[in-house]
Amino acid sequence: MNGEIIYLFMYNTGTPFINEELNKLLKNKEDFSKYEFTRPTPEEISIFNIPLIFNLNDETINIDSTPIKIKAQVAIYNTGSFSIRLRSILNNITMEQLHKLSFDNKIKAQIKIFAEKSKSKIENNLAKIRNIKINEFTEYYEFYYINGEKKDILKKYKKFIAGLLIDEPIVDTLDENYIKEILAKNISYNIDDIFFVGWESAVIIDKLKSYEYELIVAEIANIQFLEMRVYRKEIINMLKSTRAIVSENSNINFLQKLYKKDLNNSNLILGKFYDKTNDMLNNVIETPFGFGEWYLSKLYFLFSNVFKLDLSKNSLKDNLELIEKRRNFISDTIESIHSDSLEFIIIFLIIIEVILELIYILKIY
Repeated sequence: MNGEIIYLFMYNTGTPFINEELNKLLKNKEDFSKYEFTRPTPEEISIFNIPLIFNLNDETINIDSTPIKIKAQVAIYNTGSFSIRLRSILNNITMEQLHKLSFDNKIKAQIKIFAEKSKSKIENNLAKIRNIKINEFTEYYEFYYINGEKKDILKKYKKFIAGLLIDEPIVDTLDENYIKEILAKNISYNIDDIFFVGWESAVIIDKLKSYEYELIVAEIANIQFLEMRVYRKEIINMLKSTRAIVSENSNINFLQKLYKKDLNNSNLILGKFYDKTNDMLNNVIETPFGFGEWYLSKLYFLFSNVFKLDLSKNSLKDNLELIEKRRNFISDTIESIHSDSLEFIIIFLIIIEVILELIYILKIY
């Protein structure tokens, strides 16, 4: 069997980077223009937002004394996420070897070590631009390209492909209806290709070696899923950290509020966080419109359906409304303090004026 396996390890820094910064920092940039979109289409395709892709050092692993070359890349997105791609070209590989590359824990351990080395290299380089911290949440996904006739491949390896999509090494006992349901999440451009989307991996079967655009669509969907997990956790932490402030300022008098310095700071933090999260959600909403071609858009929506991106997006919107309500409460509190302060100052000045008048009168008499 011929094709390619691409292991995707995705991380989020929470810090967007500018292309000019990265071009100066990292070397061996991939020339994406050589990857033409070869699907037949009646109209010109507008290039969507391609991440910056850089080639890293290659390594070799062994399967039963057979050396397998692993090509490493990093794809950096303007949202602050990046993906370590470990790519293994399959040339006349046996099903046993493919099974090991897909499921063997020892092989996976070697792949993970290689990914960690590449991640550390990228992290160290990005830290030269600004202070970053890789989020605890990460995503892992596998992308398979199988070269051959669609009908022949599916006839021989239908169960195995279903196993890849759900990360199930033992497929002989799988129910036929379940396999049918797994394989139902697919899209084809023409009679020669088919693209299956699963929770654990994606598989494309085609006689043409042309899938770099599909790889980016798969990567974008995974990164959006990762970013939504990251922001959901941040929203929870943000609500927890400001709950005490809201509670305290609801139960203290005006004079005590005058000495509270955390309200303005909390309001500023909530405002920045709201804008940042809202920008991310808007980016998710606008993503399919940037593909400029129905096939890639349909493929993205297939990933979105499998990953439940709309459900996550709506959940984040609801949580973001809580952030906005808390922000409004704090803003109203600050405005109330300012108003009360102004009123206090006016009353104080009136009292001073009355006292001065009394002093003046007493001096006369």
